[in-house]
Amino acid sequence: MKLRIKLPLITSIIVFLSIVLVSSFLIYKFKKETLENIENFRNEEIIKVKQHIKDIVELSYEMIALSYRSPEDIELIEQIYGESIIEQSATLDKDVLLRNIRDDIMRVTLKDLRVLRYNNGEGYIWINTFNKPYKVIMHPTNPELEGKSLRDKKYNISSTGGNTERIKKF
Repeated sequence: MKLRIKLPLITSIIVFLSIVLVSSFLIYKFKKETLENIENFRNEEIIKVKQHIKDIVELSYEMIALSYRSPEDIELIEQIYGESIIEQSATLDKDVLLRNIRDDIMRVTLKDLRVLRYNNGEGYIWINTFNKPYKVIMHPTNPELEGKSLRDKKYNISSTGGNTERIKKF
């Protein structure tokens, strides 16, 4: 083969191999960066969702804490209930009156907590007791559970033979 044919052929092969090598490297780098970006985005979104849920839980705790503090704050009660509190206080024992007010405030608080949602409305907050046997205090999607114990086998998903209670989603 003549040099005139060999030189362009060798040059073409070298250029082609260089293009393939550079393209392969760029595709690999692009794919790696894309996967890293997806993982970073996923982690950022998980952090946002966790923070959103944390904010909802903190709001719930604060609402409940406020409902427990409110009955002792006579000025706040008078703002909420108006002059009727003064009239009721003359006829009822103060402890009974405060208990009734606390119950009313708690009822309103639980009603407000029922509407809190996350995850585009699919996630919700429910309230249960901390002491065994666990009892549901408020459940927004299944109100018939309220006041019931979660000791029932259909809610206890413990894998340790019943030594600990883990509550299944209801």
